[in-house]
Amino acid sequence: MRRAPADPARLFDLGVAGDLRLDLDTKAALALLVAELGPDPTGERLAALDATLRSGLPREAADQALALMQAWRRYAHEADAATAARTPPDHLDAWARLLDDEAALRRRHFDAATAQALFGAQETWARYTLAARRIAGDPPLGETDRAAGLVALRAALPEEVAAPDPGVAPTAVPASAAGDASGERGVQAASGPDPALSAR
Repeated sequence: MRRAPADPARLFDLGVAGDLRLDLDTKAALALLVAELGPDPTGERLAALDATLRSGLPREAADQALALMQAWRRYAHEADAATAARTPPDHLDAWARLLDDEAALRRRHFDAATAQALFGAQETWARYTLAARRIAGDPPLGETDRAAGLVALRAALPEEVAAPDPGVAPTAVPASAAGDASGERGVQAASGPDPALSAR
């Protein structure tokens, strides 16, 4: 697992006003720092991290980073518990409900703007994957209509999501959920090999 640098403040980027810039890199930084703290960090460890961030970031940015880390710890704890209790989805409607549940969970711990900045690209890509599986597994559609639908779906993606890093979509909808092996070939032919479509 990647380890945090000796100065955790270097994981965060600043906006023009001296506050934190919120994006996928911020999400990765929060996940890394919280994972390194462990599930039950001592008060001494928390105080040391607090001091380190405050010495390396402007006051407003440090306050943001510490508040986000507290929110991430609560979010990660609830997300882990939900995953452990969940029956793995085995069809597209179940995947759709899972995506809705995950989005709602994130918005219980982060305000709307922060949730969008941290998770928006991931959620858009996951819903694109789900929609692609629906098209690929739709029996009445012929090969031409299927390909056209997939091309149109891909074209509608926001530019910042159209070619994501594989890490953007850890929640991927497997091909088996569509129940149509020929549909998977249609996805690949129409939109290119998408990492999220083959991830597990």
